[in-house]
Amino acid sequence: MSAIDNKQLKAAQAEAATATDTYTHVFKKPFTYEDKTYEQLTLDFGSLTGRDFMAIDREVREREGRVPIVPVYDTSFLMRMVCRASKEKIDYDTIVAAPFAEFNAIRDKARSFLLRTEM
Repeated sequence: MSAIDNKQLKAAQAEAATATDTYTHVFKKPFTYEDKTYEQLTLDFGSLTGRDFMAIDREVREREGRVPIVPVYDTSFLMRMVCRASKEKIDYDTIVAAPFAEFNAIRDKARSFLLRTEM
């Protein structure tokens, strides 16, 4: 791991230590994709099961033709996890179309949850 990777890992672990099972992301301005507008996204990571993990793993394998080796650092895996945890039932194509900064904030919350489950 490079120095940057270690710094990112330590920051993610610190956030993971205080992470909760639910998170509501409020978009800075309403996000519209395919005629549907989102003002916020409510995620219930605590509702996910082992079946969800296996289904996400399978989705990445089938749709992207690769194995998610380290899910906690696999953005595609994390965002598919976000889709399954979302109360709004957001789909993958929609979440990856979110504004860059919003996407990163949401991804980081998913990563923090996953890191916390590994601690």
